[in-house]
Amino acid sequence: MGAPPSHQAAKLLHTSSYPAAVTPMPARFHSVSPMVWDRTFRRLSKDAKLVALYAWTAPARSSEGLSRLPITYIAGDTAIPQEEVLIALEELQTAGIIDYDEETETLLDRTLKWNPIKNGISKKTGEVAPDKRLEGALRQIGSLIDSPLLPSFVKIAFEFSPDLAGAIFEKYPHLEPLEAPPKPLRRTD
Repeated sequence: MGAPPSHQAAKLLHTSSYPAAVTPMPARFHSVSPMVWDRTFRRLSKDAKLVALYAWTAPARSSEGLSRLPITYIAGDTAIPQEEVLIALEELQTAGIIDYDEETETLLDRTLKWNPIKNGISKKTGEVAPDKRLEGALRQIGSLIDSPLLPSFVKIAFEFSPDLAGAIFEKYPHLEPLEAPPKPLRRTD
């Protein structure tokens, strides 16, 4: 009958294009809202749609939407040539869906709009219970502190995920939610 799907996914991950030293922990799932299928998304090219869907579900993706995602991974896993991945990323940036910094290989999506990290109330104690993703999100942010996309991410967190924004400012008080325009992607035409 075979291994359960999660084991099959992990097995496939280890045979994909990821170098062994940077193989990410495979997530069991990533939530992608049906709200993404708005008019803007439907008007994108097929490559841009595939790159966006890959960015939202890739094994290296983080739940908060700020991840290191080299173009070679995107190209290898989607079978889209690297040059066409760059074109698709430019299209996604222009549409305001995804930003990509080629120098740091950092991708920023806006999934916090649809899937915010927020605290809840414990049914047992009635006290605030932190979102289980919060600790991992703060660790991810710490690993991407050099990314020029971080200020944009902080602004998105401030707007759509106030609990995450509060935790970010508590741990990294020097960060400000300033909107820095992403650098245009470099193409080799």
